[in-house]
Amino acid sequence: MKTEVEKPSGLCHEKDSHTIFDNLKWLNSKDTVEYLRITAGALRNIVDRGQIVPYRRGRRLYFKRSELDKLLEGSRKYRRFKWQ
Repeated sequence: MKTEVEKPSGLCHEKDSHTIFDNLKWLNSKDTVEYLRITAGALRNIVDRGQIVPYRRGRRLYFKRSELDKLLEGSRKYRRFKWQ
């Protein structure tokens, strides 16, 4: 007998991740790492350089999705002009 294995829900599939993030205004550190597709260490470096400003609630850091989108858009423009 074969049993069906359920696929985990959430951010596992790229199609699903876009719809999940579209509804969120704030992302915690873990979601920010997944959204930007970087490591936790890279996120710390970006924050240390002042490229994005985290918002603190207690001991947790949150990031505005709109600011992350600006960061991504700026990096795309930089790469485009750098290689042309």
